[in-house]
Amino acid sequence: MSDVSTLPARAPACRIQCRERRASVRHASTMEASYHPIAVPAVGPSCPARIWDLSLGGIALIVPHPYEVGALLAVVPEVLPQSLAPALEARVLYVTPHADGLWLAGCELVIPLSEDELRVLLY
Repeated sequence: MSDVSTLPARAPACRIQCRERRASVRHASTMEASYHPIAVPAVGPSCPARIWDLSLGGIALIVPHPYEVGALLAVVPEVLPQSLAPALEARVLYVTPHADGLWLAGCELVIPLSEDELRVLLY
């Protein structure tokens, strides 16, 4: 087990640097969504997902399958502004195991959201 007192003195500065790399604020979400890989034509129902968080330039999804970094997903939140129809296009940046055999897929949005679009998705 690691003890906080054993961390190098520069650790807090590193954490601050890492936080500052974010281009926009992430907003937690519990919104339901559906999605499908863009490389696979959507035949039948899409896969269910839950939006973990959302920002102007990215989206994190809880999904039932791991995806390769670089995979493109078409994401349809339960509330989708007309300007974003038919889906948000997201590129997978990382995938990590989540609870109960699910996966957290961190994605960048191919076309970033506007402040108004983000507001509609969050409220």
